[in-house]
Amino acid sequence: MRTLAELEDDLSEDMAWRRTELQSLLAQIRAAKGPSLSCLCRAGVALLYAHWEGFTKHALSQYLRYVARRRLKLDELESCFVAMALIAKVSKLQGMSPSSQAIELVKSIRDQPQERVYIPSGAGVDTQSNLNSDLFFELFEGLGLDAAPFETKRALIDYSLLRPRNSIAHGEYLEITKQGYEELHDEVIEMLGSVLRIVVRAAENKLYRKSPAAV
Repeated sequence: MRTLAELEDDLSEDMAWRRTELQSLLAQIRAAKGPSLSCLCRAGVALLYAHWEGFTKHALSQYLRYVARRRLKLDELESCFVAMALIAKVSKLQGMSPSSQAIELVKSIRDQPQERVYIPSGAGVDTQSNLNSDLFFELFEGLGLDAAPFETKRALIDYSLLRPRNSIAHGEYLEITKQGYEELHDEVIEMLGSVLRIVVRAAENKLYRKSPAAV
């Protein structure tokens, strides 16, 4: 992700195919009846969760890569990214005594604030195949992103989306009504849109910098 435009295009394209797939399934559910309706609704919940985790993982990972590509200096970065850079540096100091490691980190902070730092981003973020609300907020905090719009979505994420998905994935029977599915579909689409907007806004406003630049 070299430019803001590339980041926006990438996220928009990823969002588009997910939305298309979910809309296609929703149309089938609206037209289905009897056992087919029940089957599609259950499959739909699993797919809604898959896109919730998949898009969040993709968007946050691409944002992390975008920030890493800025190759900013230590004193230009927000604290969360400074922490990532220092943790990466510690991993390269294995074999040294704890005191020597600490000294090297202090030198980085105190004596080398103008050093361009390495932020590991190749593996992206880890959603642990179980994106509950606690992990979601932790990932956002770790990237300096504002998760406030999701405060009212905690119960929905954990109990309306993740828990039913786990039950279905483990082969348990769970009744999902057409109305319940349609409501969950709308909520997930809204949350995906919020993730996209928050990430793009953070990149636009350079919130990864210690002193965000005005747009």
